[in-house]
Amino acid sequence: MSIFYKLLAAIGFCILVVLLMIAGKPMFGQQDGTALPPAVARTHVRVAATGSIAAPDLQSTFRGEIRARRQSELSIRRSGLLAEVLVHEGDRVIQGEVLARLNMSDLDVREQMADAEVDAATATATEAVAGPRYQTLNAAAARVRQLKAKLNSAKNSLDRQRQLSTRQVGTAQELDEAEFMVAELEASLAASTAELEELNEGTRSEQILAAQAKREAAIASRNQLRVDRQDSQIIAPYSGVIANRFVDEGEMVSPGQPVLMLLEADPVEAHFGVPVNITAGWETGSVKTITVNDRPFQGTLVRMQPQVDSVTRTRGVDFEIAAPQGQPDLLNSIFIGQTATLNVPFAKPSSSVIQDDGKLQFWTPTNALIRGTRGLWSVYIAASDSDEDASFATIARRDVRVVQTAGPLSRVEGFVRPGEWLVTGGVQRLGPGVPVQIATQNVDNDIAPATLREPASLPTSLKRQVADP
Repeated sequence: MSIFYKLLAAIGFCILVVLLMIAGKPMFGQQDGTALPPAVARTHVRVAATGSIAAPDLQSTFRGEIRARRQSELSIRRSGLLAEVLVHEGDRVIQGEVLARLNMSDLDVREQMADAEVDAATATATEAVAGPRYQTLNAAAARVRQLKAKLNSAKNSLDRQRQLSTRQVGTAQELDEAEFMVAELEASLAASTAELEELNEGTRSEQILAAQAKREAAIASRNQLRVDRQDSQIIAPYSGVIANRFVDEGEMVSPGQPVLMLLEADPVEAHFGVPVNITAGWETGSVKTITVNDRPFQGTLVRMQPQVDSVTRTRGVDFEIAAPQGQPDLLNSIFIGQTATLNVPFAKPSSSVIQDDGKLQFWTPTNALIRGTRGLWSVYIAASDSDEDASFATIARRDVRVVQTAGPLSRVEGFVRPGEWLVTGGVQRLGPGVPVQIATQNVDNDIAPATLREPASLPTSLKRQVADP
């Protein structure tokens, strides 16, 4: 039974071969170079017309860091025992806030003594300006009157002694004593009269000035203690954040010894080194895109250094970073010392250009490049097999030179006609002469922003240096 079915199948196969030969259709495809029928299995490829891939938005990137606009190591001007440190690392402080202070018990005692000296000098100066009291003036006047009376009495006694002496009744000694008494009283009266005149005239201007000067000196000494008290503590010179705390309470510190490090937290700034040719035409106030923590921020150019760094040959630029609208808290995620990226866009080049030598410059996906020879690279072109059906084609190889790379896209030039079908993917499965079935593809032209490498170099995935042929 099985032999019968095998025989029947063989007869049927022979009949089918005869019928196909009569119809003139080969069973396994033609070998004369004519187009293959659609029934033959072909490799499906994606293509795009050369010159139709738009150029990406090119930009250069520069690495920098987040910096504080101001950074200060804070110290105490006086030496002494550190009594209090009121902040810790990471604390935010405001301008004028007390951060640390010394033990100031010695200043308390000196201030009490200085206050007493100021009070004494003030009283002396006030007395000098006011002059003598009226009781003093009255006493001086009474003393003058008393001496005048005594002088008159002494003169009368002297006259009597002289009369007695002429009559040789009195002694010479009594006459001498009377004359001495008159002379003594006249001197005392002159002195008391002068003192009364001085009191009536008041305190001399020189004495008033001297008393006032002593008072000012006492006040200056008191103010010096106030300065010493001010110098015995650290006050925040501006608002910021504490970066370091170098000493703790109980330590002896000397003048100028760092106690705290303060960084200005607001505004947030980023510093970059940029080649001079890139910064040409930049002006303060211009806005660039800065990336921090994989988030884009708007950066406003606030200053540019006037000189070029002798090592990096770049010009330092500083940008003030602003939070996106409606998201002010994002600035809190940026810290001093973090890496920032400055994105500088270039003018967008054309999608394709025909050179004077007939070569076409156009953009192609980087993964569509194939290693060539003599420093060149190649692309695959899908050449149509028939004018009737453009979906069937055969792969052809064209040598090109890489002019520029920008991440997923590369700019190449070669003898390629505008509008030819460029294979954009799966090139590792193809080779020259391979029959394919094509499907047009709209290459994603929104691959932006792409990073431009200058000078132009191949992507790292190609692992080969491009050289002119």
